[in-house]
Amino acid sequence: KYEEDVPGGGAGGGAPRTSPSLSSFLIGRAAESVELANYLYWYLRVEMANPVYESHYREVYEEFRERLSRVKVRDRAIVKEEDEGGEEDGAAGDDDGPAATLWDLLADQDDFITGIMECQSEARLARGKKDAKEAAFRDLLERRGLGRIPRPVPLPSDPRVWVRGVDPGSIRMFKSALYPAVLDFVVDEDRGGGEGGGDEETAPAAAAAPTIKVMVKTGDDLRQDQLVIMMIRLMDRLLKRSALDLCLRPYSILAMPDDSGLMEFVNDSVPVSQVLASHSGNSILSYFRSVAPSPGGDDGGGGGGGSRGVRPEVLQAYVRSCAGYCVLTYLLGVGDRHLDNIMIQPTGNFFHIGECLLFLPEPDIFGLFCSNASSAWVHVLGERGPRRACTEICFSLPPTVHFSWQIGLSIACIQTLGSYSDGIQSHSRRHSGSQRRYVEAFFYPRTDVSASSPMFRAHVETLIRI
Repeated sequence: KYEEDVPGGGAGGGAPRTSPSLSSFLIGRAAESVELANYLYWYLRVEMANPVYESHYREVYEEFRERLSRVKVRDRAIVKEEDEGGEEDGAAGDDDGPAATLWDLLADQDDFITGIMECQSEARLARGKKDAKEAAFRDLLERRGLGRIPRPVPLPSDPRVWVRGVDPGSIRMFKSALYPAVLDFVVDEDRGGGEGGGDEETAPAAAAAPTIKVMVKTGDDLRQDQLVIMMIRLMDRLLKRSALDLCLRPYSILAMPDDSGLMEFVNDSVPVSQVLASHSGNSILSYFRSVAPSPGGDDGGGGGGGSRGVRPEVLQAYVRSCAGYCVLTYLLGVGDRHLDNIMIQPTGNFFHIGECLLFLPEPDIFGLFCSNASSAWVHVLGERGPRRACTEICFSLPPTVHFSWQIGLSIACIQTLGSYSDGIQSHSRRHSGSQRRYVEAFFYPRTDVSASSPMFRAHVETLIRI
């Protein structure tokens, strides 16, 4: 997107730009990494679906295809050019990879994932309620032979994991207008067993293979969610470089063409609404006591050093992740906080899903703190010690994030350009100012960054009542 202002470099801009360019740089790096090639491939596929940018990204896509068609993959790794000469004779029969070239690998992956998306989209339209739609989804997957594909491919949302099919029997659809589905992808762990597929002796091994749960969504634009997770993951890395681990849980997510995509299904996570409804006294603390009781049997009577009946490491993860997500979602202006999109794990990790409102002005974003969950999550902190720790973490984050303000502003620029800003702008058009100015207000360095938002500081102090 940064190249569109270069003379002759945009859509309909005349002669193609000269190398080196940003696109050539990214393509060169992608030719050396399966993971980067995976992400760049799906990014281009999404952008080409936008009529405004289609012609520009079509050129990049064709250059990308031409380059990757010359890159070979073996044992899930790029074959270096200096190694190709000695492997040509008889190498094809020993290739455990799903394709002879990196482009063939991505094409196989595209066919596999697109087939699943088409099945889910068709199943959503099947007559009947949830059970009937699930049955239709299972039948479609089995008829298309997607339960076990000939050769493994990287999982698009997390290309570190290679899969060789799905388990149709694991399908679970959620009752909503779009009927998103969770299903198990079969992880391929055999790196030396050839192409597989079809041999009856290998069928039991495939059935017993490890799986990874992934949510499949069609009819929903996931680009904004992907951008938020990218920002949180980036800030998590920056904070860890400053020796501050907030136990954040940025789940894997990937937007795909035609308003579809994949999301990691975080095992053992439950929404706060379910926790409050199923535990005595509408208490998150009761939930932690039931899933992670303290070995010492501390009943949480309120002593200054007690763990309130919860394992100390779980309580610490809860304090850190609460503080981290409260501040980071504040910096991003995330709104629409409610009890169904705030999740908790037995390990104490606290995280958000479904970032459908972004870059809201400051007065509109305190819904997170003022929601029905506020008293519940503050109650878990209990005595003065954890409350003090939580507030200290909250106040220490803005200076750390401000220190890397150039990175934040660069990402803000990306968000305000191209098709990835469509969803953000549709929710923010009633507010004055641009997304860039909003983020700049928080990331731009000041003389005293600790006092950059007195309103935020006062609100946290009032809420936690230290």
